[in-house]
Amino acid sequence: MIKDNVAFIQYELLFSDKEIHIEKLKHIAPAILKQLFKKINDPELYALALLDVDIATKEYVLEEMDSELRIRVETELSKRWEAMPTEIVGAQEVLLEALASFIQD
Repeated sequence: MIKDNVAFIQYELLFSDKEIHIEKLKHIAPAILKQLFKKINDPELYALALLDVDIATKEYVLEEMDSELRIRVETELSKRWEAMPTEIVGAQEVLLEALASFIQD
């Protein structure tokens, strides 16, 4: 199941003519998100990545975090009202690349 989800993301990253969007996270299995949270435990990065997503994606990702990480991310989100688009895209790319790397592990 995890490999299927990650393979789909990796396929889109490698072969699709459109960029994968961070909002695909809401379609990712919770087990994959938990692996992502273990690999990357950076509340500022998640806050940046979640600044420019739909409510459903933000809520899903936050719900799957453990309470400690979620509180830290929510604190960062409350501090950040604005960010440069390049910062947001950069944070989103880091998370998507980490997800795609799971298939190789």
